Amino acid sequence: MLSAALIVAIGIAFVAPLGHELRYPLYPQDEGLLLVYPSLILHGAVPDRTFESVYGVTNLWIIAAAFKLVGYSLAVERGVGILYRFVILVSLVWLAWRHRGPVAALVSAAIFLVLIAGTWALAAYGWICALAFVSLAFLLMDIGLNNKTRRLPVVMAGVCLGIAVGARIDMALAIALVIAALFVTYRKSLGWLLPGLAIGLVPLLVSILQAGLPAVIRDQILNPIFVSGRSRRLPLSSLTRQDLTLLILCVGVAIASVVAGVVLIRKYRNEWAPVLLLSFGVFELGILPEAFQRADALHLLLVGAFILPGAVMLPTQWQRPPANSFLGRLGLFPLTMGVVVLVLAQPYFGDIYWSSVWFNSADVPLHKVSNEGRSVLVGSAQDQSHLTALLADLDSRAHRGEQVFVGPLNLRTANYNDTYIYFLLPQLTPGSFYLEMNPGEANGKNSQLAANLREDDFLILTNRYDNLPDPDPSTRIGPNAPNMVVRTEFQQIAQEGPWRLYDRKIPRISNAAVR
Repeated sequence: MLSAALIVAIGIAFVAPLGHELRYPLYPQDEGLLLVYPSLILHGAVPDRTFESVYGVTNLWIIAAAFKLVGYSLAVERGVGILYRFVILVSLVWLAWRHRGPVAALVSAAIFLVLIAGTWALAAYGWICALAFVSLAFLLMDIGLNNKTRRLPVVMAGVCLGIAVGARIDMALAIALVIAALFVTYRKSLGWLLPGLAIGLVPLLVSILQAGLPAVIRDQILNPIFVSGRSRRLPLSSLTRQDLTLLILCVGVAIASVVAGVVLIRKYRNEWAPVLLLSFGVFELGILPEAFQRADALHLLLVGAFILPGAVMLPTQWQRPPANSFLGRLGLFPLTMGVVVLVLAQPYFGDIYWSSVWFNSADVPLHKVSNEGRSVLVGSAQDQSHLTALLADLDSRAHRGEQVFVGPLNLRTANYNDTYIYFLLPQLTPGSFYLEMNPGEANGKNSQLAANLREDDFLILTNRYDNLPDPDPSTRIGPNAPNMVVRTEFQQIAQEGPWRLYDRKIPRISNAAVR
């Protein structure tokens, strides 16, 4: 009865804030690309060949499959995001329940839910996709390797790890650390894990065959880390005191998990539980760079919401606890750690959670922009009005198949973009390799942007992001060639708020026009 009540309570706590979060306006570029890229894939486009994509293809394929099954909509994409969060929650809670009992599982669930509510939003980001499959992989390994080996769960765990790499290729380091830990401490698990890993990597390998290995390395590794990445980084000094405390806790839990795993493996050789703890710890260390490379609350929580719920797995004592003892089942240290995290989180994250649960829909109005049977949520009534008018104007002028580019008014900058606008124009073709604006890439010295613009029919440019600050001024301003193309070959025909619509001074003869 207690177990059933706890499961129901966790389920209600997970669902309660969703009504509020589903009303959030989308992030124009970050969530916009999750709408646009899967839509393009379903129409034959190839990531890293047809358009630049700094994220892995597996997550895009999953969203594309959902679009194919249910329809193209923001709700479907967010539904995939909700599913990812549910998988992480279930996996972490189930693991805690198996090793520490129901109360520790409840603490783990509470930490996870308090940290993500209102901060992760509901977008199906590639990082969250990867975390979902890694969490599931740990659970499947635990089911397959605890006490006696069950082959199918271990194979499926390997598949999940491969899918996670395909969703975020930069998570490969953390997963490689897990495999290395297993090779050293529990080598027999690899006989079934590695074949599954190879299966899970198939989408990534297909993407490499389609786009070419150099393009995938350039767009998913070199540019995000060494080019645009340095302009996106924020120093630790930008963190609030509370966020910095959570970061220190994350580092402490990760290190403690590794140390505890090593000590317990030496004490209890050939047992799975210490190996699981060590594997958890090395994975946590492997994902910490995501928090350090851009030190803001969101990126901290993308890491902390996985690491801190796992604190309940830390051992209470260095000796094996007596069977079924209160200390062994409940775990004083994990519970204490959970309470500390919840107390630290309450002044900010806890308030967000409860405000999301008890929100008044009248205080969170929906501002929906619809076009060609597709809709998105924007941040204000003004944006709704301006975009609706602008898109109607463009629809009255454009022919199906013509090319449109969406970008900043000053094309020497590449801070951010209203990528979602492409999603609202399914009758037109995106007119650039750069559908998102990343500094040093779209405005880099080797950028194709100027050449792309010469092939376009319409431009939608905005000044909303021209003056966004970035930490690295050397990549703030790029070549002026794209601006010169706009000035010499296009003319402004409409303006709605911050958005301006351009068409060609001399219309080009396109295949769409001929047809």
